[in-house]
Amino acid sequence: MTALEEIKKSTKSSLEAKQHELLDLIGAGHEEDINVRDAILDLISDALLMYKTTIAQVRVAESLDEVAALWRELHDMCSSTLYLWQG
Repeated sequence: MTALEEIKKSTKSSLEAKQHELLDLIGAGHEEDINVRDAILDLISDALLMYKTTIAQVRVAESLDEVAALWRELHDMCSSTLYLWQG
């Protein structure tokens, strides 16, 4: 596994955990809590890191199929995050 793949895997796990944390905070009625704001900022930070990591992977990709697979994976992750935001 390359360093980029390890970063992406770790960030994806972190992003999923932060999505669950945010849902728990909102579900507990803490919408106005500073922890919700911090959880949202952390979530955005991880999503940005996933995007930048994907760009780095695309730059070293050896085929168009690999590029398409990388963008598809990022799209799926972003779609699930967007679904969370739309509630």
